[in-house]
Amino acid sequence: MPVYCETGHPFWFMAEPVNTLTNLVIIFAGLAAWRYVRRSSARQPADLMVLVFLLIATGLGSFAWHSLRTRTALTLDWLPGVLFLLAFVFLWLRALFGPIAGLLATISVPASVTALAVLARPYLIHMVPARPNPLVFAPFFGVILLLGAAFVVLTWRRRGAPLAGLAGTALGIGAAAAFFRSIDLASCAIVPFGTHFLWHILLSTAAYCCVVLIARLKGGEATASKPA
Repeated sequence: MPVYCETGHPFWFMAEPVNTLTNLVIIFAGLAAWRYVRRSSARQPADLMVLVFLLIATGLGSFAWHSLRTRTALTLDWLPGVLFLLAFVFLWLRALFGPIAGLLATISVPASVTALAVLARPYLIHMVPARPNPLVFAPFFGVILLLGAAFVVLTWRRRGAPLAGLAGTALGIGAAAAFFRSIDLASCAIVPFGTHFLWHILLSTAAYCCVVLIARLKGGEATASKPA
């Protein structure tokens, strides 16, 4: 199972105390997103509420994982997060081009990452499981970031600069989160509890921006700045 700088330094009931407690930020981001959806729409659209539910579920699952470090808790950690990403991609592209484009885009993300995993397997199997090279995550995050950047450009062309700026902000924060997630084990000598906790804080901030983006896309925010 994944290891971090904090692994093996339990405190109270928490196998990894800093990594555990920073999941409260993810839960708070989910509650803040729920509040935003409530204030922006009287009907509380089901698709946005699904994103809110998955965000809160990710925080709870990650809290359980970093507290207990069991395989069941690990599944509760990654599964809601992956579902959030796929649901977000679908809603994003659906808002720009319709449901068929949204479905195709949703399929493209796991397909691209899976293809990359197959191509990178000869490299990955040479990594030492307990101390993998920080760059081992770069190809996977890179594919997602490239796809995200393409979607930001499409948002700018279809809906204008303000919404594209919000999408770009979410992508940039997500990229920073991926960076700190990747260097966690390499930072142990400098930061005893590592940098994984910044992955929690930054990625939950990006996820909140994602919910706001979908809400504004659905709300038909003015596109006066849309390029000709």
